[in-house]
Amino acid sequence: MNYIKQLNEFYKNITTEPLPANAKNLYETLLHINSDSYWREEFTVANTYLILLTGLNISALQRARNALIQAGYIKYKKGIGNNAGTYKIVEFVVQNDDEFEQQTDNKPTTERTTNRQESEHINKLNKTKQLKENIKRKKYGENQNVLFTDEEYEKVKAYFPNDYEERIQDLDSYIQSTGRKYKDFVATLKNWARKEGYKPPSVSEPKKEEFREVDISQLTQEEYGKLMRKEITMQELIEKGRVNVG
Repeated sequence: MNYIKQLNEFYKNITTEPLPANAKNLYETLLHINSDSYWREEFTVANTYLILLTGLNISALQRARNALIQAGYIKYKKGIGNNAGTYKIVEFVVQNDDEFEQQTDNKPTTERTTNRQESEHINKLNKTKQLKENIKRKKYGENQNVLFTDEEYEKVKAYFPNDYEERIQDLDSYIQSTGRKYKDFVATLKNWARKEGYKPPSVSEPKKEEFREVDISQLTQEEYGKLMRKEITMQELIEKGRVNVG
């Protein structure tokens, strides 16, 4: 396992699928311990040692560990009796430069170079786009696990006008307790609502103003002149009884 590549891939993942801060802390600690163990496939660590390194209490440690397990970053076997638990870090599949060259050895040098440059350029564009999207997003909920752009937040408010804050908090609490990851928080809230049988408010068309026939035959020449010069309104004339409405 390559320490740098493993850590870089982890950071790349949590920019789009955030983890609780305690889970991130625990993963970095486990990765460091595994590195000191010369990347054994499985390694044992006592809870007391992890508490010492991470600064977490036992409850927070257990929640962080469960979040990593649910997210697929680690595997864990509970120790029997007084024995420490056993951990396994799931290795990310990262293609290294040698593998890339081996797969493209049968291509001309110029073609390999061009393809590689194009691939690097696309990766840079994708990373830039993702960073811009993350910058636009703001955190919501008590634990700040739910992310929305301003536009997405307004959509949620319009879709759930009466209880959007409660629904956002429910999602935030669920993510905090389970470690689940979501790419589209708006879609997740809508999917949950559909399962409940929720019906969003319908957008009603503005009422067309009814046509009313008015009779201005009773107006004097002076009143008619004031109406034309906008010195008096039709509504005022109606209220005075000078204009009949059909």
